[in-house]
Amino acid sequence: MAEVGIVSTRQPVAKSYVGSQPRPSLLSPKVELEPLLRLSSQLLAAADVQQVLELGAREAGRLLQVNSCAAALNQQTNGNLVVRAGWGLAEQWVERVLDAGHTSLSGCAVSTKGPALLSDCQTEKHLHMSPLALEFGLRSGMAVPMLVDGQAIGVLVVYGRSPRRFSDDQVCVLSFIANQAAVALEVIQTLEQGRQQISLLEAAVYSAQRCTEPPQACQQPQSQHESSGKARAGAEAVRRKGLADSTSDGLFVVDKRGQQVAVNRAFCEMTGFARRELLGQGVPFPYGREEEAERPESTFQESARQREPASAEVTFKKKDGTCFPALVTFVPLRDQTGAVVGHIGIVRDLAEFNKAQAQLRQAARLASLGELVSGMAHELNNPLTVILALSELVQGDDKVGKRTRQDLAMIEKQAERSARLVHNVLKFARPHGKERTYVSINQLVHETLELMDSQLRVHEVELVLDLASDLPWTVVNPHQIQQVFVNVINNADQAMFEAHRRGSLAITTRAVGRDTIRIAFTDDGPGIDEKIMAHIFEPFFTTKPLGMGTGLGLSVCREIVQEHGGRIWAESELGHGTTFFVELAKVDNGNSI
Repeated sequence: MAEVGIVSTRQPVAKSYVGSQPRPSLLSPKVELEPLLRLSSQLLAAADVQQVLELGAREAGRLLQVNSCAAALNQQTNGNLVVRAGWGLAEQWVERVLDAGHTSLSGCAVSTKGPALLSDCQTEKHLHMSPLALEFGLRSGMAVPMLVDGQAIGVLVVYGRSPRRFSDDQVCVLSFIANQAAVALEVIQTLEQGRQQISLLEAAVYSAQRCTEPPQACQQPQSQHESSGKARAGAEAVRRKGLADSTSDGLFVVDKRGQQVAVNRAFCEMTGFARRELLGQGVPFPYGREEEAERPESTFQESARQREPASAEVTFKKKDGTCFPALVTFVPLRDQTGAVVGHIGIVRDLAEFNKAQAQLRQAARLASLGELVSGMAHELNNPLTVILALSELVQGDDKVGKRTRQDLAMIEKQAERSARLVHNVLKFARPHGKERTYVSINQLVHETLELMDSQLRVHEVELVLDLASDLPWTVVNPHQIQQVFVNVINNADQAMFEAHRRGSLAITTRAVGRDTIRIAFTDDGPGIDEKIMAHIFEPFFTTKPLGMGTGLGLSVCREIVQEHGGRIWAESELGHGTTFFVELAKVDNGNSI
C-alpha cells in the first residue's frame, strides 16, 4: 500500500486527534478514489466561495453517510466560526455561529490545525459539542480544518444523531475534502486579489485621466499608446502598494499589445527571471513544449475578444531550463469607461496538485495489484496443501521403495518451502495497521530474505550476512520496516543485475551507541551519480524507463523511517557500488515511540 498525497493531521489517539502534527496518511483499498478525484476537479472549477463550501459540505455528508455537515469560515475580526453552507440538518444553520472554544469539536480542529473526533458527546468529556448541534439532537461528530498557508480559514464538520466511532479512512476522506476545498478557496482568494488590483488600476487610470486631461477629453477614444501608458501607471500603483507581491501566485500586467508592463515577486521566483528581463516581453513566453507555445497567446486573445477571464494549463520553462506545470488565467483590465486597456495574468504552479493526483492514482493501482497478488497466493496455496498431504501419506506406505521415499521427501521439502513463500507473500501483501510491536531486526532481515529468496537466486545474488548477535530488540511496525528492507534490497538487486547479471549483497546490523540500531545494505552494482543521488528520495523521481518504475519506493521508505524516529541515507561512488543505511531508535519493550 503506497503513500498518497492527502494531508491528514492524524495520530493514533483513541478519541481525539488533539495536538497532532500534519503528516501524510494512508488510504485503504476499500476507499473509492474516483469520486474523490471527481470532487477535487469540481471544487477547483467552482466559481465562488459559496459554491465551494456548498459542494464540499454536500459531498462530505453524502460520502461519509452522516446526518449533517457544516462548512464554517473563521472570521478574522472576532474569531467566530460562521456557518456558510450546510447539508442535511445543517442547511438550517447558515449564518449561525459554531462554538469556537478550544474544547469544542469545531474549535479544537481550528486551534490544533488537525482532525478532532467525538464518538458520543453524552459519555465523552474530552471535547464538547457545539450548542447549535445539541439543539438538533446530534451526538457524534468529526471536524477537520481548512488550511491555507498553515492557517485555519475554516472548518468542515460532519455530525451523526447516534454514537459513532469514525474510522481512519473516514478521517482521510474528510481531510482530503477539506484540503481540496482550502485549495479552491485559495484560488478564489487569489482571483479576488486580482479583482482588487483591477480596481486599483482602474482608479489609477481614472485619476491619471482626470488629472492630465481636460474634462471633455474623457469622452474621446483612447489611442493604443494612451491605454498602454495608463496600464503602466495602474501597474505602478499596485506595485507601490505592495499588494501584488503579497500573493504566492505569479501576477503580471500586460497592455493591449500583450506586452508585460508589471510583474510581481512570485512570478519572478517561479520563472527564475529578473523583473527587468520580463518587462516588455510578449504574451507567448518561453514555454516548455512546442505544442503549447501558442496556447497562452490564444487564451489571451480569447479573453481580449470576449472581454471575460480565460484560463489554460501550460508548461512553463524556467530560466535554468527546468519546467513546471501551471494554470494561467487572463483577467481583462478596464478603465472607467469600460474599455479594455490591458490584462492581469495570474499564474498558479500546479506541480504539487498534479503530484497529489498522481499519488492517488498510483495508490489505486498498487491496491489492485495487492489484491491480485493475494488472490494468486491463495490459489497456489490449495494445490501445495494437496501435494504436502499426499507426499506425506505415500511416504508412510511400507510398499514404497527407499529411492522413491527419498524423492518424495525432496518433493515434500520443496512444497513446504513453496508454502512458506506463499505465506510470506500473503503476509506482506495484505493490509496492515500501524501497530508497533517488540521485534528482532535480525529476524526481520531473515524473513525479508526468505521472502525474496527466489528472485535473488535467479539473479545469482550472493548474500553476505554480518548480523550482530547482541543486537538489541526494539519497538517498530514490522510490516512497514520489512517494506523498507524489500525496497532497498530490490533496488540493489535490479542495479546489479542490469550491470553484470549477478552480484554480491552484504547486509550488516550493528548497535550504534546506546540508543541506535543501524542496518547497512551494500551492493557491488554500478553506483549512483552524485547529481542523481541528490534526488533519489524525492517522490516520483526514477531513472528507470517508462513503465518500469514509479519513483515512489524510496520516498515511501523515507516517510516510514522518519515516522519511526529514524533516518535513511545512501553513500555511493560510480563504479564501486552503493550502501544504503537505515538507522532506527532502540526502544525498550513497554515504551512507545
